[in-house]
Amino acid sequence: MVIEAKAFSPGHITTFFRICDAPIDPLLKGSKGSGFSIQHGVITRVQVTPSNHASVEIFIDGKKSEADVTQTAARLALDLALQKYDQEYDLKIMQEMQIPVGAGYGASGAAALSTSLALNQALNLGLTKNNSAQLAHIAEVTHKTGLGDVIAQNRGGIEIRTKPGAPGYGQIDIIPSACNFVVVCGSVGKLETKEVLSNPEKRKKINEAGDMLVNELLKEASIDKLISLSKRFTMQIGLASQTVTNTIRSLEDAGYTYCSMVMLGQSVFCFVSEKDSKNACDIFKECMPNGIVFVSKIDNVGARLL
Repeated sequence: MVIEAKAFSPGHITTFFRICDAPIDPLLKGSKGSGFSIQHGVITRVQVTPSNHASVEIFIDGKKSEADVTQTAARLALDLALQKYDQEYDLKIMQEMQIPVGAGYGASGAAALSTSLALNQALNLGLTKNNSAQLAHIAEVTHKTGLGDVIAQNRGGIEIRTKPGAPGYGQIDIIPSACNFVVVCGSVGKLETKEVLSNPEKRKKINEAGDMLVNELLKEASIDKLISLSKRFTMQIGLASQTVTNTIRSLEDAGYTYCSMVMLGQSVFCFVSEKDSKNACDIFKECMPNGIVFVSKIDNVGARLL
């Protein structure tokens, strides 16, 4: 008997952050900072078949993949199923990626989170949404592919991460927004999160820059403040390529000032009205002729079953 389930997780863009990975317990590791979830993300469909020996097969956009973060989240779910039912399962995981991978859009977190939600349903694990999302957070932290994406993607909206940790451990607050804008995104390449999180010099710059920004944003929780702090953070940490810097400058020159660098990726986001989105896209394409450009909206719902 094959059991199926399907789930979606939004992508996530971090505007600034502070690394908080000192605790030994992965559920307490995370980041403080801010960002927002977008309606482009990852759709995951799982097929579960009882078996004598557990196996996991993952396909991303139809191609077989190792997908280490998703694999780890799936194995954690399988362990829980074995404890609960004394039963092994064969898993087939099929994912549709709507966002670039490795470019700062929280793809690995979205993939793991949608997987854990779908497997909770298919395996009848009986986990709450937070408990299910914790499997994805552990997988992300283990592979150093992210720290704060999962807790944000689980909730949705424009968030301030005030306390680090997994869903149920960390804390987030939301910046209210009428969301009368779209998000234009452009990417020219990867910026490996693992490499940045493992580099002492880069970690120091990030933490020095990000230390006080959460408190500043809490004092004035607005889109204006979010953008200004994001730009300050981008300048201070020095990870932006010339293409990213030129794109931001070109957008600002055209009057689209609600733009900044995506953390962590060689990518830029820009909030504009829907009627201005085509003009903004044209600027992105001119500055990033070989890049990926797409238009999304804020996702206020968070990860969910489909």
